[in-house]
Amino acid sequence: MRAWSSGARPIFRFSAFALTDLLGCFLASTGFALLGYLTSQGVEHLLGQVRRLEVGLLIALVVAAVVIAFMTWEVKRASDKTDPRRPALTGGG
Repeated sequence: MRAWSSGARPIFRFSAFALTDLLGCFLASTGFALLGYLTSQGVEHLLGQVRRLEVGLLIALVVAAVVIAFMTWEVKRASDKTDPRRPALTGGG
């Protein structure tokens, strides 16, 4: 076998290559289109379930954020009261 750049005749003719490539492209595109059509009903059902899950996860995320914010605020407030290096804020003169 010689390389194409050496001027040798190719092993396959272009017409044979084009025909097999066209057949392969047709079969692959038909197969993928058929696969998408057949699985579309299952995907629609799955997306409905995912939407319900998203709402639940959003509620859990908001609750977790509120709890973390409250805990952070409470710890900071408690450390301000007990830190001996920080002067206490008094309302006197």
